[in-house]
Amino acid sequence: MEQVKASGLARSIGVSNYLPEHLDWILETAQTPPSINQIEFHPYLQHGPLIDYHKQKVSKHRKNMRKEITKCTDSVKNRASPSQPTAPKRPSPSAPAGPSTPSWQS
Repeated sequence: MEQVKASGLARSIGVSNYLPEHLDWILETAQTPPSINQIEFHPYLQHGPLIDYHKQKVSKHRKNMRKEITKCTDSVKNRASPSQPTAPKRPSPSAPAGPSTPSWQS
């Protein structure tokens, strides 16, 4: 995934349902830490220790994450530059779509 991100095909890297031991391994080995760990969270499944772990690790990696977010935001802003063609504007609903008289009357 890091190669995909480096090539510009992905703006960030995320993981899903990683436990603390998985995240520790990723944070030790990855050059780019994951931006998010998507987990199932609802009243019947709270993940208290995992949430505490995330809060602890986020404070440590917040600086790197802010840099990644800034890079992603900048790339999105720069994507639609004035030199690139834009989609044609649609006519407003009040403007007639075709000739003023129907073709069957001409």
